[in-house]
Amino acid sequence: MDEANLDIKTIAIVAGGGDLPPVVVRSIEEKNVNFVIVCFDGVPSKLTNHENTVLAKFEEIFELFNSLSVRGVDSVAFCGYVLRPKLNFSLISQQSKTILEPLISKFNNSDENLFTAIIDTFKSQNFKPISLKQLIPSAFCEEGILTAISPSDREIIDTGRAEEIFQLISGADLGQSLVVSDGLCLAVESAPGTDLMLEYLTNIKKQDKFSWNRGILYKAPKINQNSYIDSPVIGEKTLLAVKEAGLAGIVVKSESVIVLNRSLTIDLADKLGLFLWSKK
Repeated sequence: MDEANLDIKTIAIVAGGGDLPPVVVRSIEEKNVNFVIVCFDGVPSKLTNHENTVLAKFEEIFELFNSLSVRGVDSVAFCGYVLRPKLNFSLISQQSKTILEPLISKFNNSDENLFTAIIDTFKSQNFKPISLKQLIPSAFCEEGILTAISPSDREIIDTGRAEEIFQLISGADLGQSLVVSDGLCLAVESAPGTDLMLEYLTNIKKQDKFSWNRGILYKAPKINQNSYIDSPVIGEKTLLAVKEAGLAGIVVKSESVIVLNRSLTIDLADKLGLFLWSKK
């Protein structure tokens, strides 16, 4: 994918925490696309010291938008984890307040309502949203077993069960993953995320409070999830946590979940004796 296909002049990468933002930036650099990184105050990011980074405050959103426009930014992409901010209302100018009001009213709503409001806010300032699938298409895996190890018949049945449960809970705007073993749902991701869900399972297993034999982590976008914000991601860290939790492998919805550092992640899965299945 080149700049012509992206049809942009300069893109703003709104970067949160985690390992995804550096991967996105490296991909853009390889494509020779002009970009600016936006890191918000109070949001941990591995890109705060990048030469193209603009440090911003939520309370000064008007100033940020003005700065991006001056830099010729016409597009925006979102990557990485960002908690809902705690705003200091005494620092918000009238111009920023006008922009922020539609977002503030959504802070206690579902993620999808808030994400839609964020996208609408950037659109209102003439910044076109770009999906990560446009920026890092190779990270979204095609259908198939990606590892040397394949799921067993039991794990295929557990995957079907996971898909059924996911369909039922997805509309409740919970997380993007769950764990199933022998037909039982062991855990469902909520606001704290996949890593803490797996850590919870590891802890109760070590404490002999509950036991299971193998099982699968299932991960997919929520039904009707905003395609521009909060794309589901797995990587080497996920595999290590899955192994520690005593599970057999990971199933992701094909073409819909980012596999970070794809070749390294698949190699690690093979070394750990785990399967990775990208399922339609």
